[in-house]
Amino acid sequence: MAMNPVKLMQIKATIAGVERRHPNLRKFFEAVGREKLREGTILELKVQTPEGKKLISNVKLTKEDEKLISELLKNKDTLL
Repeated sequence: MAMNPVKLMQIKATIAGVERRHPNLRKFFEAVGREKLREGTILELKVQTPEGKKLISNVKLTKEDEKLISELLKNKDTLL
């Protein structure tokens, strides 16, 4: 399924805005990308609302997750 070129340009512009507002975010993801995210790696996500509520979850990567991440990284220039 092909992506709408106009929508793709909108997404790229939105990503560029996020990168301008949060320059360390790209550096973080680049550092993570240099690591081999393999089976057994634990990804943790923490969200804290302005009111102070904390939501935390983690995922232990499986072999299938490792394959998906590998494919996404191989195709990252095509995807974004």
